[in-house]
Amino acid sequence: MIETGAGPMPAYTETLPRAAASAHCARRLGRLALDVWGFPDVQDAAELVVSELVANAVLHAQRDSVRVTVTRLGAGAGRDGRPVEGPSGCSRRR
Repeated sequence: MIETGAGPMPAYTETLPRAAASAHCARRLGRLALDVWGFPDVQDAAELVVSELVANAVLHAQRDSVRVTVTRLGAGAGRDGRPVEGPSGCSRRR
């Protein structure tokens, strides 16, 4: 959950290396979150947006890592309340 001015919002976040391969991990994180929240019909569009944003971060960021956060701004939590585990096989920065 992320605390916002509107209250806590369900969200999933990963800090990934600033590398082109991180786009794959970020897309998987978005797909997992949307699956848990019951929005499989927007996964393809979300993957495209995430890919573009991570590509821009990789090219222009000044740090060694990029943070990807997928936040559900609509009402309610995930369809069953399960937490999303980070994508397996993806490097994480601490």
